[in-house]
Parts: sequence; C-alpha cells; structure tokens
Amino acid sequence: MSVKRTAAIAGVSGGSRQLKQSKLSFGSSASTSRNHKPRPRIASEGPRDNSMTATINPTNAADSEKELPAQPDQSRKVVTATHDQTDNRTRSETALSPISPNQPQTQPPNPPTPSPNPSKIHITDKIGDLFAGPPNTLLIHACNTLGSWSGGIALAFRKHYPAAFRLYRSHCAGATPDQLRGTALLIPPQRGDRKADGPAAVPHYIGCLFTSRRYGRTRDSPAQILQATEPAMRHLLRLVAAEGREVGEVRMCRVNSGLFGVPWEESKAVMEGMELGVGEGGVEVVAYERE
Repeated sequence: MSVKRTAAIAGVSGGSRQLKQSKLSFGSSASTSRNHKPRPRIASEGPRDNSMTATINPTNAADSEKELPAQPDQSRKVVTATHDQTDNRTRSETALSPISPNQPQTQPPNPPTPSPNPSKIHITDKIGDLFAGPPNTLLIHACNTLGSWSGGIALAFRKHYPAAFRLYRSHCAGATPDQLRGTALLIPPQRGDRKADGPAAVPHYIGCLFTSRRYGRTRDSPAQILQATEPAMRHLLRLVAAEGREVGEVRMCRVNSGLFGVPWEESKAVMEGMELGVGEGGVEVVAYERE
C-alpha cells in the first residue's frame, strides 16, 4: 500500500515538474535556454509568495500544452498608425511651409490692383480781365518772399486788394526767404479791400505762390523758380482744402512769365505735370493774359 502511494506521489511530482516546464515555455526565450541556470535566491527578496503559483491538475496538463490562438500583430498596427501620423504631419507641414521659388504653384498669385489714374491740373489759356471773376473766385499769382507787390501784375493785385496786400506783407515779415520759398499763402476775402475806382471789391480769394526769394536783378534763376513752383502750387491746394469753404472758379495770371522772366509754357508744363492725390479730383484753372 505504501509503495503504490509513493509511486503515485512520485508520478504527480513528475507531472508537476513537467507542467512547470510547460509553463515556462510561454515566457521569454531566455527562460527556455538549456544553459539557463536558476538565479540563486537573495536573502533580501524575502519569502516567495506561493499564492501566485498556480496548481495545475494532471488532467489539465494536455490543455496547457495546446497552442494558443494566434494574436493579431499589434506591432503592424502601431507601425501603420505611425506612418499615418507621419503622413498627416508631413501634409500639414507642406501646407504651412512657404513655396520655394523652384516649386510650381497650383494657382498663380493675384496681380496687384492697378491704382486709379491720378488727377491732374488742367490749365486753359484765355485773354481777358483776371479780376472780373464772380464771388469766391480764387486768383493765383507768383510772389517774392520780401513782401513787395511793386510792379507788374503784383501791383495790380495791390491796387485791387490792399487789405490782402497787408496780410501778405505781414506774412513775409514773419519768416525768412528760404523758409517761404516753395510754399503758398491763401488770403480769404477781406472787407477792407476796395477797387481802384472806389466801389467795394468783389470778394475774392488770393493765392500767393512763393516761387522766388527776391525780385528784380536779384531774383532766383529760371530753374530755381520752376523748382519752387510745383511745391508752392501743391501747398496752395492743401490750404484751399483745409479752408473748408466753397471756392468757385480758379483763375491765375501767367505766373512767373512777367518780371520773373520764365517762359509761360514751362511753368504751365510743371503745373499740369503734377499728380494729385487719390480722391482730390482734377483742378480746372483758367490762365488769363491781359489784352
């Protein structure tokens, strides 16, 4: 009786060893190597927890040796997802990256919108009386910076608009010739202005273009006078716009062509060649020559 029991125990022990070997075969390859030696037990590890060791019956030994069902290849899915993420990142980087000069563009860039045609000053020549304009007419003439209306068309302005002359002279006294050259002065209608024959003058705006620092023999050269004509005219137009009042006609004498000695066609070409700002509109000017 004891012999059979001993044999049975031995058989179960053999089976247990066999099961333990089968259980290790599902681990890492290092555990199934023939040269593997059990690691000596270290005292600091403490007692082994036998509750974690499964007890397998002999009847389940064969089931434990069956092949497990094939698991899906997770690594392939991970790699595929990684490639997809890389492709998405690559596409997004391509969309955000600037187009190199050698890279073909799918759509041509929009051409710049052409700016509207700049406004111009249009001057019409006419023979007649410059001072016969209706109320609120702007009368323009070229002036020196020394405060003198002593000859030529300037003397006629002084006789028609003495109050305007006083304002002009005071303006010149408050600045140097170099400061005034290339600028303008806009004088609104003055109540004290009288015509030479006595009756009250028609209310006119007077526009002074400072194109020469001096007059007579010491006047500026024709080139200097032409150089100062454009900025002076541009300044006068700004003053008119800032005035905020309704200005009617715009008249001028043939500026620079009298005592300053500059051919009229040259001054006219300078003013008509000016490009006005967008929205300023064109300016119609009538240039009068005395009969």
